[in-house]
Amino acid sequence: WLDHWRGRIGGVYRVPEPLVMDCQRNLLYQNLMLRWRYSVGAAVYSDAFFQPESSDTLISLLTYGYAAEARQGLGELLTMTKGAGMYTNWECGEKLSYAAEYHAYTGDDGFIRDHAERLAGILDDFARQIAADPAGLLERQCCCGDIPKPSHYLHHQVICQCGMRVMIELFERLGHPGTGRWREAALRHDAALRRLLTERARELPDGSLFIPLDLDLQGSSEVFEPITATRLGSYWNLVAPYAFASGYWSPEELAKIAGYMRRHGAFFL
Repeated sequence: WLDHWRGRIGGVYRVPEPLVMDCQRNLLYQNLMLRWRYSVGAAVYSDAFFQPESSDTLISLLTYGYAAEARQGLGELLTMTKGAGMYTNWECGEKLSYAAEYHAYTGDDGFIRDHAERLAGILDDFARQIAADPAGLLERQCCCGDIPKPSHYLHHQVICQCGMRVMIELFERLGHPGTGRWREAALRHDAALRRLLTERARELPDGSLFIPLDLDLQGSSEVFEPITATRLGSYWNLVAPYAFASGYWSPEELAKIAGYMRRHGAFFL
């Protein structure tokens, strides 16, 4: 057993501190065993999954060279959902984004072709929602597992926009016939989302930029001061960074957003 795992773990960096090396090795052991799972054997989270965290774990394995394991796990996650009444758009946006990220690392056209029907189905559904919405947004869904109120949420809309964009580009390169309709929908959604974000963003006296999670709140959304003072602020801190890490904002805007996080309690250290 020891020889098996020693042979599998290589690592990508070496530093003099044994504790750091132990941490790297431990996380690789853990992620190779769990893959997309939150836990194995726990009473609450045994075999549980959450698309953003589970997919990110698999991409982390990919960056360490475990492409086959990442491919298998991401393929399995494409079939999984928390189901109707939950945050299925966020899940689907992550599926598109992580499939494209896997392809960017590996150049594996076969992965996209193997799952083309499912990925195209997500784009079809997004196009349907955007066409049906007077503002051109995706439909209102619950924020996350612990915040059931349906609304237009920051992380849903941004992650889905970015997922649409990268997957449409991939499908265009692979010659898929449906990309024109998807691109038209994505452009309408992008324009609507940018207008809404411009309306909702609040530049603070310290030069930082606050963007609320619930984009339906108009002027009633209070800036969290500090972020950790309320449960909603803590959840903003948990899920809003998924949007901020997507590449949707310019570097100058993102610096202001990160400034709000740094100065208002987002980090322990």
